[in-house]
Amino acid sequence: MPDNKREDFERVKEDIILLNQQINERESEMRDQDETIERIKQRWLKGDPEKVLYPRGGLEDLIKLVAKEFSDCFAEMGNAGDVELVAKKTPNDKDDFAGYGLRILVRFRTSQQLSQLDKAPSGGEKSLTIMMFIVSLQQLTHCPVRVVDEINQGLDVAYEKAVFDKIVKWSCRENTSQCFLITPKLQGQLLSEVRENITVHYIIEGRSVAPGARKRKFSLVDAL
Repeated sequence: MPDNKREDFERVKEDIILLNQQINERESEMRDQDETIERIKQRWLKGDPEKVLYPRGGLEDLIKLVAKEFSDCFAEMGNAGDVELVAKKTPNDKDDFAGYGLRILVRFRTSQQLSQLDKAPSGGEKSLTIMMFIVSLQQLTHCPVRVVDEINQGLDVAYEKAVFDKIVKWSCRENTSQCFLITPKLQGQLLSEVRENITVHYIIEGRSVAPGARKRKFSLVDAL
């Protein structure tokens, strides 16, 4: 073999050996990274035993709490509901954490099966579901004040009463946030069973308000 060919051969051989070493190193690094990601993932989903990073448990535990509250809300109305975690994978079977989400399942008739919210037949049922889901989330957050604006939009009398009763019930628990419910009206006799620790304020304002009306005092007993 000519000397120049032999030199080329030896150089290519050394390059192959070096590339194989680099491939092995990269594969080892990828395995280490996959193991680290899996540990973080399990701690994120299941929680850490010491309850340091996630004192209330992992993501799955939090979703179970929301799902139970959500399901109980629907059961009280004779319906059924559930919340599930949806995990997404990439084409190469890796976790796509950006694609993780929640699936809201509901059933408004006993003859039906649980189905995704986007298949709910009426706008009122979708509004009820969204409102109950939002209320179910509140137990996981801590803040001194909550404001709810016009819960009755898109709801019939029965659903409006169900949402109002649930907000009243949760707002009257001990060690909970103060809740302000803002609404231009409440259907039926929703205020007839208002509890002692709820105060109703009537806002009298606007161009069409008669002179002197702003100074009048309104009683909840008279209003009922």
